[in-house]
Amino acid sequence: MKHDTAMTFTIEFITPELATLWLQLNEQNRRPRASKIAAFSSDMSCGLWRITHQPIAFDTNGKLKDGQHRLMAIAQSGKGQTLVVARNVPLDCFDAIDRKS
Repeated sequence: MKHDTAMTFTIEFITPELATLWLQLNEQNRRPRASKIAAFSSDMSCGLWRITHQPIAFDTNGKLKDGQHRLMAIAQSGKGQTLVVARNVPLDCFDAIDRKS
């Protein structure tokens, strides 16, 4: 499938305020798991969190499609984090990753 808009990847510092704002763009994600958020938040608070290859992802409509647990943990910990951010991710990319077996 041809895509009109190129995906972009950046490395950004995400503040708790920005994380909260981005979470408002989350319309259709799986139910958050409190234990996962708490574990991420604890690592962030203790300085153990590390940047990885997995981005916070926004689709071509600007909707948050991946990263809600990490963003919730940033908001909960009150500590900003540096993360990879992908924008303009085509919708059919998410179907390829989130397939049900």
